[in-house]
Amino acid sequence: MTAHARLSASSAHRWARCPYSITAEKDIPNTSSAASIEGTCAHELAEICLPEKLDPRDYIGTEVANHVVDSDMADHIQGYIDYIYSHGVGSSARFYELRVCYAHVVPDGFGTCDCVVISGDTLHIIDLKYGIGEHVEARENYQLLLYAIGAMQYFSWINFSYIKMHIYQPRKNNVDSWTQAASDFVLWREFFSTRAMETYSDDAPALPSPKGCHWCRARGECVELAKYVEQRVKFKDAIEKDRKTDLEYSEAVFKDKKVIESFLKANEERLKNALEMGIKFEDVKLVKRRAVRRFEDDDLLKEALENQIGDKAYKKELISVSKAEKIIGKNRFKELGFSSFVVYPDIGTAVALSNDKRKEVKINIINGSFEEIKQNV
Repeated sequence: MTAHARLSASSAHRWARCPYSITAEKDIPNTSSAASIEGTCAHELAEICLPEKLDPRDYIGTEVANHVVDSDMADHIQGYIDYIYSHGVGSSARFYELRVCYAHVVPDGFGTCDCVVISGDTLHIIDLKYGIGEHVEARENYQLLLYAIGAMQYFSWINFSYIKMHIYQPRKNNVDSWTQAASDFVLWREFFSTRAMETYSDDAPALPSPKGCHWCRARGECVELAKYVEQRVKFKDAIEKDRKTDLEYSEAVFKDKKVIESFLKANEERLKNALEMGIKFEDVKLVKRRAVRRFEDDDLLKEALENQIGDKAYKKELISVSKAEKIIGKNRFKELGFSSFVVYPDIGTAVALSNDKRKEVKINIINGSFEEIKQNV
């Protein structure tokens, strides 16, 4: 079993934002989820295939790290391998699953980089994120910054000018990178060193934030987060007009949506665990989830239903574009002309924070009605 550092790079988004989180989480077990098991499988598959550029598709149906590789995973890992080999073309300075030490900045700090590529005076840190939940950005990504600090120490005889950090998140169609001058890492080392030492203090500062609290195991019982949410629920003084709040109030509510939803979900889970242990509450109880009716997977049933209503017993529809591409192959998909039948239906608009990478939809008001200004995607 791989050892984990107390102040690991993967948990830096918590402890470097909230030094108290280390103390808050210490008695709460870190359980493995289906998503984490799947992610471990994807990383190990990449580790197997990368050095010799083996084809991940050869492992479809094979169990790797207690999870069976499917065609989707094989295709995603092939994309990851192609991405890695697109950097430092002709260079043999590629390192996979490289264990690096940043203990000169953070006590006992170490971690494992998915991939490190040295290309000229640039050090590339490439991290595979197989999760489909959270969109991960490379900019000011604490995990990647600590990996970079450790890798710079590992290759200390090389005078790098730039550090380029990459996130490859195939199931979110997210490939992101961020470049920093190597000289900027003086300030990053100082930042991490200060926050690391604060985690050892008996009165370590608790500094709630949307990113720091989102995956914290203590978020459902942390009094500092509770106070933070109470303040955020008030948002701002609502300016009343005709017994309605102003639009700035709605903006403030939306900005804090993520941390509040996470806090509410964690408290609900905490109550559920208590109820399942037999603890009674006056105002809440444990109930069965409402189930959606479905047929049993029974051959006699299928035959009887088909005899009764014929083809109406089954629903037939075209597979998705991405699935068709995977089966046929992207290049052949284009060669056969299927791309000309692909459309992007307009599914409306959504609200996002101003730093979201998607392009802003421009709206014109013509004769009192709204009209979207068409943009090139």
